[in-house]
Amino acid sequence: SGNNFEYTLEASKSLRQKPGDSTMTYLNKGQFYPITLKEVSSSEGIHHPISKVRSVIMVVFAEDKSREDQLRHWKYWHSRQHTAKQRCIDIADYKESFNTISNVEEIAYNAISFTWDINDEAKVFISVNCLSTDFSSQKGVKGLPLNIQIDTYSYNNRSNKPVHRAYCQIKVFCDKGAEQKIRDEERKQSKRKVSDVKVPLLPSHKRMDITVFKPFIDLDTQPVLFIPDVHFANLQRG
Repeated sequence: SGNNFEYTLEASKSLRQKPGDSTMTYLNKGQFYPITLKEVSSSEGIHHPISKVRSVIMVVFAEDKSREDQLRHWKYWHSRQHTAKQRCIDIADYKESFNTISNVEEIAYNAISFTWDINDEAKVFISVNCLSTDFSSQKGVKGLPLNIQIDTYSYNNRSNKPVHRAYCQIKVFCDKGAEQKIRDEERKQSKRKVSDVKVPLLPSHKRMDITVFKPFIDLDTQPVLFIPDVHFANLQRG
């Protein structure tokens, strides 16, 4: 199927992008950020008769880690939370968003699934509730890079292989740390730029960056879904 999708995230982008690297986007823990999903077909303006898709938005580890390692990291994170109900990713039930999506399911602590119509775009507001440094007890350790990954499945075809997959790399900070980090980078940049004044810097509050997710070629690897044992136990009791 000629389905091609574009996902974008509105959040502060690092000013220090290395060419060829995937964009690094800075988020504050627990803050909701808009993600827009749309279909971009090669043939413009076609109205699709079968137009429902299911997308899954996940927080996953950016580096190629084994399933065991990833689950170990999530379990460690989960064991340190104040409540066993604490999720890694949440979706906000804003009206603006719920007009464009349906069948919202929290399919894992790090994954949310919903359906939407590719004749329109979908907009969701997602928060990430773990810091990159939450996966180790060692102090001062460099945080693990995280991705937001989106897998989109054709709705009628119950295949467990997505038709499209893309990701964006994030670093998660606490208490407005994302803005602070951008300001630090701006300061460093303006110091460097004294010699060659070319780029006018917009103040951070004016800059709403759009990060476009990068397509993943590998559609076969199953993402690691984290469902704590306590959750299973509760489901069985209920």
